[in-house]
Amino acid sequence: VLVTVADKLRARVAKVYAQPGESARQLVAAAVETLFTMVSDYVDASGFSGFPVVQENADIPEEEKRDRSRLAIKLVISGLIAAIICILIVLFGSRLVNAVKEYSGKNPATSQTQTIESAFLPGSNESSSESETTQDSAYDPEYLLSLLEQAPSYAASEEEFITETSASTVASAQNTTKNKNTTKYTGDTIKPSTTKQTAVVTTKAASTAAPTTTTTTALIIPPQYAGTFSFSVKGYGHGVGMSQEGAKSYARQGWTYDKILLHYYTPGVTLLDDTNLPERVTYGGNSIELIEYLARTVAQEIGTGSPIEALKAQTVAAYTFAKSYGFNVSGGQHAYSTTFNLDLNSNVMKAVNEVAGKYLVHNGSPITAFYFASAAGQTVSSASVWGGTVPYLQGGVSSPESVSQSSKSYSAAEIKAFVDEYNSNPKFSSKKITLQDNPAEWIKIIDADSAGYINTIRVGDQVMRGYSFRQDLFKLRIRSHCFAFTYTSA
Repeated sequence: VLVTVADKLRARVAKVYAQPGESARQLVAAAVETLFTMVSDYVDASGFSGFPVVQENADIPEEEKRDRSRLAIKLVISGLIAAIICILIVLFGSRLVNAVKEYSGKNPATSQTQTIESAFLPGSNESSSESETTQDSAYDPEYLLSLLEQAPSYAASEEEFITETSASTVASAQNTTKNKNTTKYTGDTIKPSTTKQTAVVTTKAASTAAPTTTTTTALIIPPQYAGTFSFSVKGYGHGVGMSQEGAKSYARQGWTYDKILLHYYTPGVTLLDDTNLPERVTYGGNSIELIEYLARTVAQEIGTGSPIEALKAQTVAAYTFAKSYGFNVSGGQHAYSTTFNLDLNSNVMKAVNEVAGKYLVHNGSPITAFYFASAAGQTVSSASVWGGTVPYLQGGVSSPESVSQSSKSYSAAEIKAFVDEYNSNPKFSSKKITLQDNPAEWIKIIDADSAGYINTIRVGDQVMRGYSFRQDLFKLRIRSHCFAFTYTSA
């Protein structure tokens, strides 16, 4: 995707491309992020930086000079509209194609896309449920390291699982499939009915011949699969460690970065100055100057507009993580901006330069500084999410931000497709789910903490952690594992 910001004198173009295995949705999200960063840089610099200054005697009408500030506003609005349209196209088309595949009796294609929520701890991402069988005794650093090594690569910041498909297939399915159910957060989703439907799917010919068209008819949905599961979700992320929105709220209340950090990582954690500050960090195989590495990580993880004390807290967390890995970090372990303008006068650069080299320790070792986007009133224990026991991640720490609310609805047919996909994964061969005949019996919450985060939940005949329900079964389709749900029969 080529992303362009232009005024009446110049244009700046960035090329955004997908890594192998990444989906169209991830590419769109990355392009949108790049666009907003470029616009922000343009506004901050009152034009394009890095170009020769236009001479005063240049033949530029006064009206054009006045237009620059208005152009910046138009760029922001245009970019936002473009982003919304792109995301809706990907969401709408992918859901339609998935539904057509399910109704025709085919197993949905297994996507290789790993969609990871924004604001993860670098390296934590969302660990697989295989770790559920690990130790539940004392804290073991080796266990945490093995947990991080299992983490999937960081992808887009959006929380939606997308099955990749061709544009022609999406367009055909959009034009011929009816019965849509629109929700506030996800755009159009398919709600099956007991009536027959006809879907025309265009496939690509093996040679240069013109595309062929196949028709699938008489897509009859069993009545028991026409019901709907509705999820009401609080918070955003796994809930372990520091809430980024909470850090911002505390910073606005006048808290300093060290007070914020020691509030979320407790007890037994202290803040130290590194006496052996490295000059460079290896990230994704590339050697990067320490300050640049921290600035680009912080800008992408918590946002450049965050209060400066929150930016400092994020910087310490990022440095602590890099130190725990010997300052050699894989490119898939946290978000990183390649377009952030390293302006020394920006709050990000000021924060990084002030606290670079400070890190958090427990029992003499750098901690695993998990963080996430937004809490549901309080944090959750790492033990309930991944197993094991980490003394400074016991959960129950208050977080002051307004609790974000989201909702998602899925038909019983869609839930069954999620289960079929889960069962097809060899990783879960010993934990395959058998569903009851009645969808109303499929899901039951067994235990939750005081904030509502699900500790254990039953799906069919299998009991799993709430986090595994969201990560492994739902592929992050819901924003957190703090939720309630209802089932409505057709």
